[in-house]
Amino acid sequence: MLAVLILLQGFFYYLARFKKRLIVGIGTYAPVSYIALALTYYFNAGINGPTSYLFLLSFALLIAFTSRKMHLLWVVLHSMIVFGLLTIEYLKPDFIAYNYTATGDRFVDIASSYFVTIVVIYIITMYLRNRYSRERDLAKKRAYEIETQRKELERLNDQKNKLFSIVAHDLRSPLNSIQGFLELLQEAALTPEERAPLEQELLQQTRNTSEMLFNLLSWSKAQMEGTTLKLNRIPVYKTVRRALEIQTVIAARKDIKLSCDIDEDVTVMADADMLQLVMRNLLNNAVKFSRKNGEVKVWGVVMGSYFQIAVSDSGIGIPPQMQTELFSFKTSSTRGTENEKGVGLGLVLCKEFIELQHGRIWFDSVPDKGTTFYISLPVADKPVAGIGSTARSAQAV
Repeated sequence: MLAVLILLQGFFYYLARFKKRLIVGIGTYAPVSYIALALTYYFNAGINGPTSYLFLLSFALLIAFTSRKMHLLWVVLHSMIVFGLLTIEYLKPDFIAYNYTATGDRFVDIASSYFVTIVVIYIITMYLRNRYSRERDLAKKRAYEIETQRKELERLNDQKNKLFSIVAHDLRSPLNSIQGFLELLQEAALTPEERAPLEQELLQQTRNTSEMLFNLLSWSKAQMEGTTLKLNRIPVYKTVRRALEIQTVIAARKDIKLSCDIDEDVTVMADADMLQLVMRNLLNNAVKFSRKNGEVKVWGVVMGSYFQIAVSDSGIGIPPQMQTELFSFKTSSTRGTENEKGVGLGLVLCKEFIELQHGRIWFDSVPDKGTTFYISLPVADKPVAGIGSTARSAQAV
């Protein structure tokens, strides 16, 4: 009977665990176990045999693996069945078969049943403790994820507020200036000498606004759609020269000397558009914060498997209180030496795009003496593990 009961337990466990039919498994196991244990009690010496331990074991199994709302049912059923059998044996002692022929047989039977009972109860207890620990760890993990999501939502909300601030003020202000210049040029009878500075200022305002819009749209696209990263062999010199050419007119207006000292044969693994945007922003900042008759230098050097590019100016430098948050939205845009306006997105974009290309960006700055920005990217002929000439999709931030 016990062998049959063990086989049935295995079958019902299979139904519950692997076939997801817990109700069927438990609903069948409970009456079968009661019947089997009642027959064992009758044929195996009743109270003098090991069946009371097996009833306890069956009760522990049902309590451990069923929902709490069913526990009272098992308590009532076990109590009724066990006390019912005990009452029958008490009233009719001869009704229960006593099959032990020797004291040693009864000792072995009870001892083995007791041993099995405590071992199984121990296994059940450890299983429940481990399950509790897993649930507790899962709860902690969920709490951590919720907290992380909360902080991320706060960060995104701050960025949204920053974006609205840019649209509401930093873009509206230069557009109003452009409109005012155009109205003045159209309505007022100005001499060529009077028109020249207005036209020059109008051109400067248009350039600044165009740069702001470009950075704003690039950042917005990176946040909302993700950025498609296409790593290829990029000649550094050509990229830097192209970015320098864009700054030539602005630099000439401030009599700033531009120079480039980069080996024309060096190539890096980078995205051409991203690298061009980064160099344009760094050079634009260097020119913007340089004084008249200043100098902006660009040079590069191979450092192991990386190529390090430096953009140096002799301008006003970065105040110490701004340096720790320069690559974040916590910093605000700063006007250049001739009141050039930005939106504070350029360096945020630079950091995101350089890191997407498996590089690094940092800076050194001394107030009133100048600033040097460094970017480091993998050299094309010395690939870093995991980087190749492939196209991949990456989500900025």
